[in-house]
Amino acid sequence: MPISDQWLRLNPSVRACWVIKGFFASLIMPLIFGSVFFIEFIDFGMLLLLFYLIFILIINVIVILWAVMFYNRYTYQIGEKSINIKRGILWKKDVTIPYERIQHVSTTRGPIEQLLGLHIINIFTAGTASVGAGFGGSAGMFAAEGYIPGITNPEEMKTFIMDRVKESKSGSGLGDKIEKSEKKSMRTKTMDTEILDELKKIRMILEKSSK
Repeated sequence: MPISDQWLRLNPSVRACWVIKGFFASLIMPLIFGSVFFIEFIDFGMLLLLFYLIFILIINVIVILWAVMFYNRYTYQIGEKSINIKRGILWKKDVTIPYERIQHVSTTRGPIEQLLGLHIINIFTAGTASVGAGFGGSAGMFAAEGYIPGITNPEEMKTFIMDRVKESKSGSGLGDKIEKSEKKSMRTKTMDTEILDELKKIRMILEKSSK
């Protein structure tokens, strides 16, 4: 997986994944909560059934529109020094994750992702932890610093990112040591110069006094 400055789009199959998840959510949730009202007002059974079908239709139209819009506004970039993610419909979110801050990378996939052969890459930094699954995303998508859904080559991407993380951290550590060493050397040279100047002044004073 080469490093690129180009912004990449998600796998188009992820839209179908989100729509299917939304369909099941709209189908099951009203059925569970509506069963109580159906038993209570059984005489209005047909009316409630019609209301239920209209509700499902409206929700699914919204889900489809959301999936298309969210897909179009979700891009990511595997850059030289960081992973960058842009997403959001009404509330835009730009996420920049430097490789040196990444702690680990995990993959998750629900039943729908398994059906479509998709994976979700979750990127964690210090202090983040996996929590429950979110709609359209992953287990841990709300706690992870960033996530990339619709991935078909998860192991390759995980390996690539972690290799970059190791290179970044090892390079950063070496650079810090060199920088600290250089600063220490400069301070030592400065102190030596100041001491020599003081000694010269003392010598001049002593020579004058001796005369």
